[in-house]
Amino acid sequence: MPQFLQDLRQTAAEYLAITVCDLFPNTQLLGGHCTDFGFYYDFSVEQPLDEQALLLLEERMRFFIKENIPIQPFEMMRENAANFFQHHGQTLRAYQISEQPENIIQLVKIGDFYDLCSPPYLNQAKGVTAFKLLKVTFHTISFAQVGELKVTRIQGTAFPTSEDLKKFLKMNEAAKKRDHRVIGKEMNLFSAHEEIGVGSWLWHPKGARLREILLDWWRQEHRRQRFEQLATPQVVKAGFLKKSGIYDSPDLASGVFPSFVLDGYDYAASPSQIPLHAWAFRLKLHSYRELPIRYAECTQLYNQGKESQLWGMMRARSYCADAGNVFCAPNQVQSELISSLQFIDKTIKIFGFGYHWYLVDRGQKFAGTIDGWIKSIDWIVKAVEACGFKYEIDKMGKSFSGPRLEAYLTDSLGRSWKGPSISIDFNYSERFGLRYQGPDDEMHMPVMITRAMFGSLERFVAVLIEHYGGLFPVWLAPEQVRVIPIAEKHMKYAAEVHSRIEEMGFRTSLDHSRERLGGKIHSAERERVPYAIVLGDKEENSGLISVRSCNHEEMKSGVKLEAFLERLSQEEVDKSLPRKSREPK
Repeated sequence: MPQFLQDLRQTAAEYLAITVCDLFPNTQLLGGHCTDFGFYYDFSVEQPLDEQALLLLEERMRFFIKENIPIQPFEMMRENAANFFQHHGQTLRAYQISEQPENIIQLVKIGDFYDLCSPPYLNQAKGVTAFKLLKVTFHTISFAQVGELKVTRIQGTAFPTSEDLKKFLKMNEAAKKRDHRVIGKEMNLFSAHEEIGVGSWLWHPKGARLREILLDWWRQEHRRQRFEQLATPQVVKAGFLKKSGIYDSPDLASGVFPSFVLDGYDYAASPSQIPLHAWAFRLKLHSYRELPIRYAECTQLYNQGKESQLWGMMRARSYCADAGNVFCAPNQVQSELISSLQFIDKTIKIFGFGYHWYLVDRGQKFAGTIDGWIKSIDWIVKAVEACGFKYEIDKMGKSFSGPRLEAYLTDSLGRSWKGPSISIDFNYSERFGLRYQGPDDEMHMPVMITRAMFGSLERFVAVLIEHYGGLFPVWLAPEQVRVIPIAEKHMKYAAEVHSRIEEMGFRTSLDHSRERLGGKIHSAERERVPYAIVLGDKEENSGLISVRSCNHEEMKSGVKLEAFLERLSQEEVDKSLPRKSREPK
């Protein structure tokens, strides 16, 4: 997100807070943030709010913005700030401030309004002109001091111009129809249940099949690139994580992970496979002749973020993450980077996304040396240029372990999503003392290259669903063909056709329901099955089939089954993308 847009949206969130406190004086503030699509603010409000209140809030918010009161940042010591907010009746804010790790707290003053808010934001409100409040949602959080509390979240968006806002609102309406949570339910892919756990997803058979298709493809691609598969524990000693430096890394946020005591030791769920791959490398002495050594793994990880930060499968509590790690000599870095960049580029195009590269530099706290960062960035830039790709500097992003190149995917609605990444890591090589024996018989530190294709498989699947609207290309579809007999008397012929399709290795099902034909076809369309084969008297007597494409309303009759299977096989091999109109020949 560009810096000016973050400033704008953070300012809009603060003015939303001013508005709610003005209209509902007993409101307790809980905090707001800007997001990729807008901003939100959480409140504890005595009076129930619904979406009908949004117009009133918008009108009052514009009034405060027109006053253009200067936005003044200031600082206080933590204890003084907590007492200050307690004195002003903001008890929950006082609790939050008292739990802050920093001794100096960053605050903001807008007229008579005070809030806990770190920069960036605008100096004046006049820049907040094109905004819209979108919806009201509710969730529950726990405070040690007051127990469970019902929280009202108001979400909105803001843009520099009204034209930008109109474009977003139009896109947002289209996006509602592609919500992965809705389509996933219609396609019977997955579901979430509070009884099982908030932010954890239950994959149904078809959803699990989709996962396996992606994971099988991932494993096959990594085998081709001579990666060796590892299987590392999901739970490790907390002392190992501390030694690895994960707790020092802002890349992994809080450093607070699900933990428990076992046999007298503190254990925690590992937030990353990377330190375990580095540890695997150090288990034996390696010669330069063995390099590069490549490890890869997909495993389940866990995120102990706040419930309010979870968002469908985009931000899940439990998720499957992939990691590839290359340990190489300095003279091998360039070729390894180019190979990974080309693989990522090919992969993104297979899935039908547009994308753009962003280079993330170091923050105030970083591993390695400045000279090492400069050299590594030079390696990355030269590799990007050798591939003919363009990139921009991410001025907001900060990396701890090493310079990172991130691909942001552009979906069919023009939205941007965080995608694959590749980085050079200094942290684990140094902390674990990784070494290999060079041609001079001396010990040298390997260069460690880390990459991720999916990042979070759950998030990647959610993005795919919204990108395609659930209508996957044939090679990805968990169910490729549904065989539909018009009546019970056609079931025998339908079973023969279904059996033949299954023998050819395609993912198919036979509709056994007693629904009318229209209902059966509607069911196949709702579940986004790419092809439905309809069989009645005419088809059975001729030994042919009629085929209906999910994204094409007309039926193609008199088709030979073998010709259809040949076409299906070609689509699978070519990884053809869905088209608005596609008929089998």
